[in-house]
Amino acid sequence: MTLLITLHGDVAYAVLIVMAVLAGVSGYYLVTRRTPARGLLTLMWVGEALVVVQAVLGALLWLPGLRTPNDFHYLYGLLVPLVIPAFYAAGRRDRRLLSLWLLLAALIVLGMGLRSFATAGRPLLPGL
Repeated sequence: MTLLITLHGDVAYAVLIVMAVLAGVSGYYLVTRRTPARGLLTLMWVGEALVVVQAVLGALLWLPGLRTPNDFHYLYGLLVPLVIPAFYAAGRRDRRLLSLWLLLAALIVLGMGLRSFATAGRPLLPGL
């Protein structure tokens, strides 16, 4: 069980890092008005895969009865995996607008990820 808790926390950090990078790269394409490269989509799907792994690990912790102090944590766990595909679907027809949609998705996931640390009752930086 301790391993699952550790993995859940470690994947959460990975999600935050990937979302920050996705926001930065999407913002770059948006500001420079360049058409996004295929690497942006790869980064987006890597982020989505991490979010899904995070949600599955959370479910595996929830099933045997481990609970967080705040039920909003579970709401974030249910909603976050839907954000990236929904925003990708909204922007996929116009490649130039895709960077805006992915920037917004990354910022929302990043914000919900940061908020999830607070609702989990654990500090963002260990030891603080």
